[in-house]
This record gives sequence, structure tokens and C-alpha cells, in this order.
Amino acid sequence: TKDELEGRLVEHTLKICEYLESEQKKSSSKSKAPMAGARRVNTPRVADMGVLGIRWQHSYERGSGGKGGVGNSGRTIAGTKPGEQARRTAGQVLLLLTSRRFGNIIKDQVAGAAFHKELKAVTNREGARKRMERMEESGKARLKQMNRKPWLSQRVNQLS
Repeated sequence: TKDELEGRLVEHTLKICEYLESEQKKSSSKSKAPMAGARRVNTPRVADMGVLGIRWQHSYERGSGGKGGVGNSGRTIAGTKPGEQARRTAGQVLLLLTSRRFGNIIKDQVAGAAFHKELKAVTNREGARKRMERMEESGKARLKQMNRKPWLSQRVNQLS
């Protein structure tokens, strides 16, 4: 029945939450050295790359460019500052799970495959939305650039 299905879904969700909590605890207790076979998860460091700017240093400033800091100021090779945590978030752990691993965690291969399929569908929709936004933004930029050259827009109008 519907209630049984909802109950199973809640049970599977709780199992995944327990797994994520155990992964977070495991990674916090591990040593700081990265594993040789670890897969890297690409997560953006800045919400919007378009708002970045250059802050020029004065002659009396050193290194970070003042109080605010510039760019990767003070970061290690791994991309973290000395005080920051270098472990994966729960979302990153979820993204790295395979369909089989989902099934092993919740002890139901069919449900694991369904969870994995839905997660991939969500990430693909998000990626498509971001690609579309980038495409629209670049189209607007091209139009803006073309409008700066009146002779080009006149030529386009003559041809059409």
C-alpha cells in the first residue's frame, strides 16, 4: 500500500543519513594526508565568477593585499587555509556513491538504483540549467558587443 511504500522510503532515507553521518565522523577522525585512490569532487569555490575583481596592492601592503585578502591568499596546495576543514561535505559524499553502493547501504538494490537515478537526474537538471544560464549570458554579451559597433548592426540589417 501507499503507507508501506512511504514507510520504506523513510527507512531508506534514514539509513542513508546514518551512512553520511558515519562518513563525516570517519573523515574527521582520519589523518590529514589524502588517500592515493581518493576521487576529487569539483565544487565551486565562488558562487558567481562574474563578480570577482582585482584589488590592487599598495606599496606598504604585503601578501594578502590588506585585510580582506585576494584570490587564494594563504591557501595550501590542497586549496584550504590552515584553519579550514579539508573534508568532504555530505552532498559530495552522495555524489560519489554508485548505484551498487546505494543498494548496499540501504540493503535493497532496486531502491538503491532508484535513489541513484533520481540523484543523477537532479544533478543533470542543475547542470543543464547552469549551461542554459551561461549560454544566455554569453549571448547577451555578444549582443552588447555587437551594439557597440553600429556599422556591424547596419550590415546585418542590410543582409536580412
